[in-house]
Amino acid sequence: MPKKDMRARSVAPRATTRTITPVGSPSFEKDPMFVESSGNAPGKGKGRVQLRAASPAGPRVVDVSAPRARLTQSALSSPPSSPLSSAQEDDASIKDDDDRTEEDDDRTGEDDDRTDEDEAGIKDDEDSTDEDGMEVDSVLIPWNTKTRTKGKILTAWFYTQGPDRIVAPPASKSLETPQIGDIFFHSVTSQIPSGRQLFLRIKGVDGRLGWWPVDKGYRRGDGYMLSVTPKTNEPSWVKEPQYHSNLRAEQKNAAASAPRTQFRLSFYSS
Repeated sequence: MPKKDMRARSVAPRATTRTITPVGSPSFEKDPMFVESSGNAPGKGKGRVQLRAASPAGPRVVDVSAPRARLTQSALSSPPSSPLSSAQEDDASIKDDDDRTEEDDDRTGEDDDRTDEDEAGIKDDEDSTDEDGMEVDSVLIPWNTKTRTKGKILTAWFYTQGPDRIVAPPASKSLETPQIGDIFFHSVTSQIPSGRQLFLRIKGVDGRLGWWPVDKGYRRGDGYMLSVTPKTNEPSWVKEPQYHSNLRAEQKNAAASAPRTQFRLSFYSS
């Protein structure tokens, strides 16, 4: 039997293959390529997937769920259908396009409603952020740097610059990303003795960043201690002798300001 000449075999043109990305994939600044029917929900049978091909005349819906028929030479050379049947098919396709257009309009209206709700939620979040400020151990402290005057409340955010230098940044809401080692200092100077709270920005064992409350005299690994400098009423890193000196000066000032009331403390041991 003579061999067939494979070079003389006519090769039918192959259809262009489009890649369909899953729902939720990045659009790369393009419109979604397709929409998926509700039949593709988990646990249900696969519904029809429609591919929208952009064209100058408007969106065209191409059904890719049906098995693709291979184009052969006989299919290419088949006679055209009658004008009546083609007109009926055109009317049916136009009706389907109109139905799909109405469905797309309904989906667009639902998307607009969701967009309005999302924008409202974002606005509420922004408002609450402005009011609440930073979170310090689940206690919301508003961002504010008040005047350092006796009898006032001092709330400030300090930067740690270098191993022994702490500076206060200017009062600004632009400081939204505190770094590890920063200090949040809150003092009520009208109290006797003055009520102070120090919070150190740390990274927890779980990997999360947060403000950690520390007592006066927080000791670092190199021996420096976190103290409140007298008169300036600001936190500072000092060596241990200086810390004790600051503590004595603070206790002396508190005793001088305390009312002259005599009282006795009794201790009982079991």
